[in-house]
Amino acid sequence: MRRRSFLTFLGAALIRGFAQKGYELNRNLTFERRGAEAYMGRLRRLVDELVASKVDIIVTLGYPPALAAKQGTTLPVVSFGAGDPVGTGLADSLARPGGNFTGISDVSAEVTPKRMELLKEMAPGLRRVAMLWNAADLGMTLRYRAAETGAKAMGLSGRARARRFRPGVRGNE
Repeated sequence: MRRRSFLTFLGAALIRGFAQKGYELNRNLTFERRGAEAYMGRLRRLVDELVASKVDIIVTLGYPPALAAKQGTTLPVVSFGAGDPVGTGLADSLARPGGNFTGISDVSAEVTPKRMELLKEMAPGLRRVAMLWNAADLGMTLRYRAAETGAKAMGLSGRARARRFRPGVRGNE
């Protein structure tokens, strides 16, 4: 699934959820979408635009947008897919995130070692694992570290490749 279609899916799911609570798009609900299109330097400006447009809440997908929103406003920020919110410093704790931040944690740093176990079960002859992640995303870096620990515990050798993905650079698509 391409990222754009996922964001469209996520937006539609949010609108359906609000509809179940009595909110109707263009009647008592406005949905504004912003996207940095992988240019993380745009995030702060996009948050400022949303604040200026007088939104009531900011919903983010991923760690970099969550951090930009948390740091850029006192509005409530709800985040999905931002990795470990405590490990990245987005939240004080899972039970009481604190400040203006809340969301759903995928706790992937905790389940990543289990994913490595499943991979080993599916391919018993597996000896080496290659891992590629965006080093500019702390959530992804924490997931990588958990994968590396899991791989080592199973006697797997790994080849890690951290990249700082930049839009418009060949090979980053």
